[in-house]
Amino acid sequence: MFSNLISSSCRGLKTIDKELFKVNVQVKALIVPVKFIGKIQKDFRQDLFNLPRCKNVIEIPEDKQHKLVLLKHEYLNSDNGATLNEIAILKEAKDNGWQSTTHSVELDYNYWSADDILKAVLPNPDQAPSSYEQVGHIAHMNLRDEYLPYKSLIGQIVLDKSPKVKTVVNKLDSIDSTYRNFKMELLAGENNLIASVRESNCIFNFDFSKVYWNSRLQNEHDRIINTFSKGQYICDVMAGVGPFSIPAAKNKKCNVYANDLNPASYSSLVENIKLNKVGSLVKPFNIDGRQFIRSSFRNLLLESITKSSKTNEKFKLFDHVVMNLPATALEFLDAFVGVFHDSNLNDSHDKPSSESSKPSETKSSFTGLKEYLKSANLPLIHVHCFSKSDDPNSDIIERAQAAMSIVDSSEISELSKNAKVTWVRKVAPNKDMYCLSFRLMNSVATRNPQPDNQLSV
Repeated sequence: MFSNLISSSCRGLKTIDKELFKVNVQVKALIVPVKFIGKIQKDFRQDLFNLPRCKNVIEIPEDKQHKLVLLKHEYLNSDNGATLNEIAILKEAKDNGWQSTTHSVELDYNYWSADDILKAVLPNPDQAPSSYEQVGHIAHMNLRDEYLPYKSLIGQIVLDKSPKVKTVVNKLDSIDSTYRNFKMELLAGENNLIASVRESNCIFNFDFSKVYWNSRLQNEHDRIINTFSKGQYICDVMAGVGPFSIPAAKNKKCNVYANDLNPASYSSLVENIKLNKVGSLVKPFNIDGRQFIRSSFRNLLLESITKSSKTNEKFKLFDHVVMNLPATALEFLDAFVGVFHDSNLNDSHDKPSSESSKPSETKSSFTGLKEYLKSANLPLIHVHCFSKSDDPNSDIIERAQAAMSIVDSSEISELSKNAKVTWVRKVAPNKDMYCLSFRLMNSVATRNPQPDNQLSV
C-alpha cells in the first residue's frame, strides 16, 4: 500500500538514493479525549489508519488530555453529511463533538520493504528478484541475466532490509558435478563465507564457497530422518557437511557411516561431528561413493561378526541408505549390484585403510550369510534425483532399473511394487527434485556384479 507513491525517478537507479524514497501521506485525524482511545481502538479498528509498522494513535505535544487518532486514507475528503453518517467513527466523532484535522505521515527508505524498493527501481517491477536462500548470515541469490546490471544495488537493498544478513552473494555458475560447490561473487556486506547454521537441533559450520548446503531442504532432511528408528544403522553416501547424518545420530541415536568425496565437506563433517558431540555414533569417510557403498556394507558385517559374541546378532545390515546427490545419485545404484556377493565381501582392496583386514580373516567370516539374507530386511534406500518427465514416477523407477541392470520381469515387478517416489521441491521450470525410496532386493544384492563406471561423488 502506498508503494505506488514512491517517486518514478527511482526507476533504473544503479545506486541507492534514500531521499527519493520519502513519501508524505495526508490522512484525516480526530482529536479525541484520552478516555475514549481504548473504545475507539476496540470498536472502530476498521476505520483507523492501519498501515503496517505505523502508529495510528499519536501523542499531542503539550496536550495530555487528548490524542490524535489517524483514520483510513480514504476518509481524507469525507466531510459531507451523507458520508459522515455512513462512516461509523465519523458519526461517533460528530455525536461527541470531537474536532477533526489532517496529519502528514512520512514514509522513508527505512519503512519500505525490500520488495517495495526493488519493484520501484528495477525495469520490470512484476518480476523483482526479492527471494533468496539464507545460509547463516549469508543471503544467497541466483540473479537472472537481465538483473546483473543492478546486482550491486540489489545486494545493498537485501543487506539493508535483512537484519540477520551480513553478506550477500550471487551464484555465478552451475553446481560442480564432482564437489557440489559453485563459484559466487560478493554483492554487498562482509567478505565472510564461513557460515554457522542451526537445523534439526544441530549446529553446522562450513565454508559456503567450498561445500554444498541448501537451507530449502530442511523439511526433506527432517522427513527422511523421521523414517529412522532409534539406534538404527544409517549409510549416508553423499553426506556433505552432515545434514542427515548428524541429526540422525544426535536426535535418533542412530549409528551412521557418513561419506563425502569433497575434502572441504569432509573436513566440515568431521568438525560438525565434534561440535555436536556425536563422535561415538558417526564414522566419517572421504572416498569415492561406489567404493564407500561396497566397503561400508562389508565392514558393518565384519564389525557385527566381531561383536556377535556380545550381541547375539551375527550379521548386521544397514537399515537405511541416503543418497542425496540428485544430479547423478541414480547412477550410483549400480554399486548395490552384488554388494553381498562373494566378490565384494572378500575384496580387501576396496576398503578404507582404517577399516582394512587381511583376506584370510574375511574369507570364512560370512558363512551362513546367504541363508540369513533370505529372510532379513535389507536396507531401505532413499535416492534423490531430478526429473523433467511428465510421468516422473515411471521415469525415475525406469532409470533405477537401468542402473541396477534389472531386466527380469519378476524383479521389475518387485521394484515397481515397493518403490515410492516423493516430490521434494521445484528446482526450475519443468525440473523438479524427487526422492525414490525402495528396499534393496536380495536378488540384486547377491548377484554377480558387472564392471561399473567409476564416477566419483
